[in-house]
Amino acid sequence: MKRLSVADGVILSVRGFHTTWRLLTLGVTIVAATGCGGSAAKLSGTVSLDGETIQAQDGFRGTVMFEPTSDGGAPATGVVDESGHYEAMTGAERGLMPGDYAVAVSIVKVTPPRSEGEMPSAQRISPMSYSSSRTSGLSVSVRAGSNNYDIAIDTEQGKNEG
Repeated sequence: MKRLSVADGVILSVRGFHTTWRLLTLGVTIVAATGCGGSAAKLSGTVSLDGETIQAQDGFRGTVMFEPTSDGGAPATGVVDESGHYEAMTGAERGLMPGDYAVAVSIVKVTPPRSEGEMPSAQRISPMSYSSSRTSGLSVSVRAGSNNYDIAIDTEQGKNEG
């Protein structure tokens, strides 16, 4: 029977290091090939308030938030642009995973500062009930591929629900 020496321990450690290094390399390769999260669906649309499309001009700012209600998805957001459209983003990645999402919308009107050194102010113009995915009553089922989801907010309905 062979006795193990310190040199044998070093060899065993080096073998363990090589195995760990190979597994780590394999893991990094898989993540690089598939991407982090690998969004398989695109989601975009418009946001309107009382029948008028919200546009990121004239001081209006709109944000749409998507909270997954089914397993596998991550939260996503969309910012309303100058033409009134949004595109869902998961982190820095365009799109989101297919699944069911509860939706929240927040629209504010930004007023520029009155004098130098002051901060701009913002006034919420969408009803408070729409700012939470739990109270908005909005939801969307996202499928693989391209999806369109136009969001219509009614201030009178929001007052009754909020």
